[in-house]
Amino acid sequence: MNQKIQPGVGYTFTSDSRGQSLLIDQPGRRRHPFEVYSNPDNGSTAVSIFPGTVNGVMPQVSGSYLDATTKPKLTIGSSGTVYLKVTRSSGQVFPTTVAVEFASTVPADTSTTGHFPIASITKTGNSLVINQTIRSSLIAGRQAYGLSGAVFYWFNV
Repeated sequence: MNQKIQPGVGYTFTSDSRGQSLLIDQPGRRRHPFEVYSNPDNGSTAVSIFPGTVNGVMPQVSGSYLDATTKPKLTIGSSGTVYLKVTRSSGQVFPTTVAVEFASTVPADTSTTGHFPIASITKTGNSLVINQTIRSSLIAGRQAYGLSGAVFYWFNV
């Protein structure tokens, strides 16, 4: 069976006696897990987060998973931090839930909730400067120490 490369959307293919050439119009860029990138929404400043996992769990933004066909967005109204929030419920596999949230500062951990910054954002007008903190999926652990609460541990995968 003789198969040939054919021209298509996003690339051009040419062939002559000297060989073949494949020209890609706009080469893609490989993103890393939890990469925060600008994704404006009807004139407002917003970001999306490339999918990554915590202990194999896909995080959500406002109830939508990061790997959904329509990428969920976080509206950015001021400078702050995009962070992961993991929760623990007694008798259930840890983490019970994983969410991506945005705030001016990362909340303090509690005995049932841990937080991990993934990017800081500086907003000037409608311009965003994103400083990425991590570039991989994560493993999180939680260790309770009697009455003193719990400590959360984070590891790159």
